[in-house]
Formats: sequence, C-alpha cells, structure tokens
Amino acid sequence: MTVGIFDRIGVSATDVQALSAIASVLLTIVLVWATLRYARDTRRMVDETRRQHRPYLYLLYQHDSSATDAPTVYRLMLKNAGDRVAQDATIRVLQDAPIVEYQQDKNVKNEVLWKAVVVPVSSVQVFREGVKSLGPGDVLYLGFSQWYRSAVEHHTLVYQLEYRDGAGVKYDERLTLGYWICRPPYPN
Repeated sequence: MTVGIFDRIGVSATDVQALSAIASVLLTIVLVWATLRYARDTRRMVDETRRQHRPYLYLLYQHDSSATDAPTVYRLMLKNAGDRVAQDATIRVLQDAPIVEYQQDKNVKNEVLWKAVVVPVSSVQVFREGVKSLGPGDVLYLGFSQWYRSAVEHHTLVYQLEYRDGAGVKYDERLTLGYWICRPPYPN
C-alpha cells in the first residue's frame, strides 16, 4: 500500500478539499474587492475627464488688435474657452452696465448710416435672444468702446450664464466683469 504525502502529515483528502474551497472563496472575495475598487477608480477618472472637457463660456473686455483705426478699440465679447461646443446659451444680466454699439441712424434719409450709441448691456441682441451654439475658441462681439483717457467711466456687469454641452450636461455660472467705456460722441 502506498502512503500519500497528506497521509504522512496527517491530512485527509477531505481536509485538502475543504482548504481548497476556503482558498477559492478567499481569492474570489479578493478578486471582487479589486474589481469594485478598479470600477470606482475608473468612474472617478471618467468624471474628472468630463469635468475638464467641457464648454466654458464667459464675457471678456479686451483690446481689439485687428482694429487699425485710431483710437484704440476695446470690445465686449462672449467667448467659449472650453474644448466642447456650448449650446442653448442664455445670459441673464443681474447688474446692468452700459456698452457702446452701432445702430442705424434713423435721422439720415436715403442712405444707411450707423452711429455709436450707449445702450444697456441687457439690450444687446445676444442677451435678449441667447446663443444657439458657440464652438471651442469661438468669440461673439457684443459691443465696444474707444479709448479716450479723459472720458473713461468704470462699470461692473454681473451676469448669469446657462448653457449645456452636446451630452446635455447643464452649466449654470454667475460671473462678474469689471470694465470701462468712453461715451460717444467721441472727440475728434
């Protein structure tokens, strides 16, 4: 009769099967724990990636280097600094401020002539109607001012932007922009 290794150390085949079953259960528990942890970490990375890759709309007031005529021109712009398209954007003015825009001069007959007029920012078309979409890096010009040191007025515009990305994620941000304007008629 042949004596097996387990018989020599006093372990029966049933004991080996029981130990094997316990080891299998423990390894399964460890595998389930590792899988759940991996799934949780992956979800966190996906959420962080989504947070970073999004549209980001805001207003800015910036020197327009493309304007070649003197004096220096500054423009109020809506910009998408994100890397996704912003859709269905609405801008609600919480604290209004003036800006200069060109409007057709109704006093001139038989030709179209434009004049610079100071208007509340909230009356600009984009603020009244919203923006259907604005791509990454795109800019909408909303108004302007020309620089005359003697005629500067400082203003603060408080506004709320609501928009969504292509996946339907909604963004709602309240922002403040400080800027200045010089009222027309401009000195010659």
